[in-house]
Amino acid sequence: MTHPLQHQVAQFSRRVKRLRWTWAIGQTLACALAALLLVGVADYLIRYSDAGVRVLATLTVVATIVWACFRYLRPAWAKKSTPLQMAQQIQQRYPGLEDRLASSLEFLATPPENRSAGSSELRESVIRETSEQLEGVDFGQLISTRAARRATMFAISLLVVSFISWRRRKSCFTG
Repeated sequence: MTHPLQHQVAQFSRRVKRLRWTWAIGQTLACALAALLLVGVADYLIRYSDAGVRVLATLTVVATIVWACFRYLRPAWAKKSTPLQMAQQIQQRYPGLEDRLASSLEFLATPPENRSAGSSELRESVIRETSEQLEGVDFGQLISTRAARRATMFAISLLVVSFISWRRRKSCFTG
């Protein structure tokens, strides 16, 4: 059974990871949709019929999508955070903790018989004090969702504009 401190840090970690992925996917979709819109508008205005120009336009869109995946999705996928790293991030944003949260997590991971980490009474005391200090603290308030919301809203806006443009273009050919 996990200790409540470990559970809180794990929840914080999952939320940070989810926000990181939301931001990365939003940024990638925004880049892909922007490239598609720009190429679509250029095709509509210029009306190029040369196959080579169309291939170059398609390659530009594909290159933009590949670049966006490497720029945004790859770091989100590669970033692995340990509970100790998450505890250190929490401590940076909540300076009253000093190093207690990270120490408590390390103590919780240490077997009680291990004397190299100090006496078991001292470890239990630090864990208990940290738990009491963090009682009622919402780690979710330490996370800023602004960047993820902005990236998502921008991608949704571009998706709506793309859909409207596609519908209007489709109606020009059918009506």
